[in-house]
Amino acid sequence: MSPPLDLFSGVVPFVVAAECGSIRGAAEQLGVTPSAVTRAVQRLEQRLGVRLMVRSPRSVRTTDEGKTVLECYRDAVTRALAAQDFALSAQRRPQGILRASASRILGRELIAPALPQLFDRYPGLELRISFTDRVVGLVQENVDVAVRIGDLDDSDGRRWVLAGTRWVTVASPAYLARAKAPKTPRALDEHACLRFLAPDGRPRDWTYRRGDETTVVAVRGSLVTDDGAALVAAAEAGAGLVQAMDFMVTRALQDGRLVEVLEGDSCPGPTISAVAAPGRHRSPRVRAFVTFLQETFERAGLSRS
Repeated sequence: MSPPLDLFSGVVPFVVAAECGSIRGAAEQLGVTPSAVTRAVQRLEQRLGVRLMVRSPRSVRTTDEGKTVLECYRDAVTRALAAQDFALSAQRRPQGILRASASRILGRELIAPALPQLFDRYPGLELRISFTDRVVGLVQENVDVAVRIGDLDDSDGRRWVLAGTRWVTVASPAYLARAKAPKTPRALDEHACLRFLAPDGRPRDWTYRRGDETTVVAVRGSLVTDDGAALVAAAEAGAGLVQAMDFMVTRALQDGRLVEVLEGDSCPGPTISAVAAPGRHRSPRVRAFVTFLQETFERAGLSRS
């Protein structure tokens, strides 16, 4: 049998009045008038079909039936207050399970290394994150928030821009010792180029910009793969040139494993964004994770513009 919609109507005034021993005292605690408490208790008695209290001008006395009902309701009110405290606490301090998704390269280069800071800040948060280059369906796969590179097609979800990127062309010192560094994008025809396999099944062309002029080059080479990290690793090993988003090669450039070429022709790359499933953008867990991502990308030197 389904519980009636008004199952708990009048319960709180009854419990408070019974514990205070006074209608007026209950009214003061609840912030209502004494007549409002009296009417609430009377409606509860009518619904239950028993007399719960004997009322006098100065006090109330719980009947035998009322004492039995009071014990049951007191436990229910205590549990309801505990549930309310839990919900309010969750709003103040994110906790529980957060389901997220991000590309593999973002996970390896930016997100995973920074996770200790997230867990130190929110010890009650459990992150269940899938690092995949597949576009995950937020609603279909019950994902709270996804971190994506490039265009978004989740028009119903809330979006936060985390960072912009730049396309940079790099090679290892060993490769550049064998082959002259290209001076212009057109000179890439003379080089071994490591190419990324786009989701449409075609190798991605390389794009450059100098001033107002944009140049797109259909480069050639022996390696084509959909794994950006593998392309960078192959470039570090001396297999050829690769065009990658700047954050993918920051550490390799800093420690000398890779060297940038065609610096004057680099151009803006895709935007990195977080998108929340419809209706979940106000979740304390989602907002805490997005703030963590924004701070992480800013520390990495990535601008939102």
